[in-house]
Amino acid sequence: MSHALDLDSMRYQFFKNSRISRKLSALSGLQCTHPRKALSCEDWRRFKDESDDDIEQLGTFAPPLPEFNRCLKKSQGTRKLDPETIRRFAASAVRERIRELAEEEAFIRVTQPKLPLRDGKRAPNPSYLDPCLYLQSHWKNEDLDGELSYLTVFLAEHHCSTEEDPAERLKKALEFTRRLMEEVEVGMITSEGEFSERKALIEEDYSSPTSERFADVMGSLVVADTLKDLQGTWDRRMTFLAGNSWQCPGPSLSTEFPKESEVLRKYLLDSHTDGDERKMDLFSEPVRNALSCDADFDWNECRLTGSPDHSTGKK
Repeated sequence: MSHALDLDSMRYQFFKNSRISRKLSALSGLQCTHPRKALSCEDWRRFKDESDDDIEQLGTFAPPLPEFNRCLKKSQGTRKLDPETIRRFAASAVRERIRELAEEEAFIRVTQPKLPLRDGKRAPNPSYLDPCLYLQSHWKNEDLDGELSYLTVFLAEHHCSTEEDPAERLKKALEFTRRLMEEVEVGMITSEGEFSERKALIEEDYSSPTSERFADVMGSLVVADTLKDLQGTWDRRMTFLAGNSWQCPGPSLSTEFPKESEVLRKYLLDSHTDGDERKMDLFSEPVRNALSCDADFDWNECRLTGSPDHSTGKK
């Protein structure tokens, strides 16, 4: 339930409901539904004319509770993103996506009405002009910067091109796709900012995602309210321990060599807080109050402004 409220979910809904996303979904619908509807090149030209303003909207997401989310960041000293750095990450993401599709020969496969068989004959291509059938995905459920968007833009530009040479036609359609999707990525990374889930930004210390720790903190508040419904302190404590027994570490290299493991954790990109740190988040002040326990550890505990004090019931 907490993940339905976190920044990752809110950004996803923001991007999904953006003008550029809705228009791309409409184009995907034309290409993916059966029987397929004809794509109007006049509509495609209008899409391109309006794309700059539509894409600009992608960079306007404002994260709610920014200070609370900053408190939840695993890495507090993240570097500041500037436009040049954002453009670098966007260009890299687009190159990688196009490279993956090119390696699969996706751009050729979706533009050829017939494909060769082993015996040298040619058979009708079921994925011709149909990116959804090629990707085996449903067009309504794809991410804005997913493969479907790339193939949708590519096919529309390829279809409406007046270039007669097949190779040049494909090249120009790919180049347009690269430019447009780079702008889309720039807008998305701008909105993601210091809370981005992208591994590339995390690796270079430009972002630190908060969604997993947010879920732990919010979950602890719900657990505290649930524990209050139990009458005895003993029942509360046993219920709490039973629900968190999965966090008790078994025999492993990390428990046998804790100092060495702590060094290696700095190179991991797991968005959850690590080990004892995660236990401290779940053993929040509201939970401690419900269990009649005192903290015997120091921890940067993040609190929602206006959340109730579970010892008094006041806010």
